[in-house]
Amino acid sequence: MFRPDPVHLSLTWAASRLWRPARLPALPALASASSARCLPVGLVIGVDVSLPALRGRPAGPTALVAADAAALPFRSGTFDAVVDKGTLDWLALSLLVSDDRDDRLGGLRKELWRVLRPGGRLVVLTGLGGTSEDPLRFLRAPPAEGAGGWSAIKSRKFGGGMGGNYRCHRLVRA
Repeated sequence: MFRPDPVHLSLTWAASRLWRPARLPALPALASASSARCLPVGLVIGVDVSLPALRGRPAGPTALVAADAAALPFRSGTFDAVVDKGTLDWLALSLLVSDDRDDRLGGLRKELWRVLRPGGRLVVLTGLGGTSEDPLRFLRAPPAEGAGGWSAIKSRKFGGGMGGNYRCHRLVRA
């Protein structure tokens, strides 16, 4: 059974407090399976590439989907928000020695942008904030062909651990 550790709980609480603007209505959101339970929206779909991770989730109102973040099985413009807590960190670090790292991260950025509606928000909670591997570095890069850019990018520090590297990045799709 899934039992969140204190860091997981604090990051999930931060997601529910930091990501949403006051005027965002309760509309569909895409989240990592571990953070999906705490988001204050109407419909939440949790995504994880690992079937065992999805099977271990407690029952609740969140729909769970097994999918690769680089090829999400949703129509373009489906979500008002995409929330990530750790998946982009893991991908950025796991691709450090890959020859096609920039292409793969660019494809991921394009895919996240694609599933957001115009004006939708991508919220990234990261423990790599301010480092050379901060996901914001590849997310704010010039858009790939077929993907637009971001109309606003905001970043906020939170938590006191890890040398102050915890950040909440909020990007708004143009």
